Amino acid sequence: MVNFFSLKIKKSKVIPTINNAGLLSILLAVYSMLVYFFVLAIGQSMPFEMDLNSMMISAGLFLILGLGVYFRNRFFAIVLVIVYILDRISSLVLFSLNGNIISSVISFFIGIVFTMYFIRGAKAVFVYHKHLKK
Repeated sequence: MVNFFSLKIKKSKVIPTINNAGLLSILLAVYSMLVYFFVLAIGQSMPFEMDLNSMMISAGLFLILGLGVYFRNRFFAIVLVIVYILDRISSLVLFSLNGNIISSVISFFIGIVFTMYFIRGAKAVFVYHKHLKK
C-alpha cells in the first residue's frame, strides 16, 4: 500500500501518478462546468455569492493545466499546484465569510486530498524528466 502523504515515488509509479494528477484536474474542470450549466438551468441563486463567469474561467484553466500535466509538462505541473492552492484558499474564505462552516470543513479536507494528488503529480513530472535525461 502506498503512503498517500509521502512524496517518494517509485519509478514504476511515475507515469500513473502523473496521469492521475492530470486526469483529476480535468475531472475537476468538467465538474465545475457541469455545476455552471446546472446553476444556469435551474435559474436559482446559490446559497452563497458565486460569480459564474469566474467559475468557467477557472474550469478552463484547470482543463488546460490538467492536459499540460497529463502530457508531462513541468511548468503546467507547478502552475497547477499554485493555482489549486489559491483556489482552495479563496473557497475557504468565501465559505467562511458566508458562515457556511460545514462547507468550509468539507472543502478543506477535499482540498488536502486534491492538493496531495497535484503535488505528487508535479513531483512525478520532475522525476520523469530526470530519468528521461539519463
